[in-house]
Amino acid sequence: MTSLEEEPQGADQNEIAFNAREELRKMSTIATVQEIDFSTNQLSHYLRLLQDPINSLHFNPVPKDVGELMDEFKIPALHGIVGKNLLGDTVGYSKLRDSDPGRHDTWIEGLVIEKDLQNKGDGGHHVGSQFLKEIIGYGILNTDL
Repeated sequence: MTSLEEEPQGADQNEIAFNAREELRKMSTIATVQEIDFSTNQLSHYLRLLQDPINSLHFNPVPKDVGELMDEFKIPALHGIVGKNLLGDTVGYSKLRDSDPGRHDTWIEGLVIEKDLQNKGDGGHHVGSQFLKEIIGYGILNTDL
């Protein structure tokens, strides 16, 4: 049997464990998908993720600087997309390319997830899978981007 003094400590440990799981759930759950706000530092953040050695192997070519990445988004059919989690933090970026005239396909390009959230989930979908699903929904709902 434990003393009364030990029980609160055990309760504190349970609360700490619960809070950690809840924080991971909030970090790894996509809450919103929207267009990149070019008036903020989102574009430089996206570039940093693209240039990360873990990600850069998957993209060829990787823009050299923010200006080069910004030039890509001057194409009217290309849209920058940002995903945010339940905490309001950015979890990833992607490009959404409109379909060609007479076609109904849309292309998702350059999808990257924050390194500390890659391949992590709380028993549900991984962040990347959630983000991809949300981008598809966003693209369908916003066909007139």
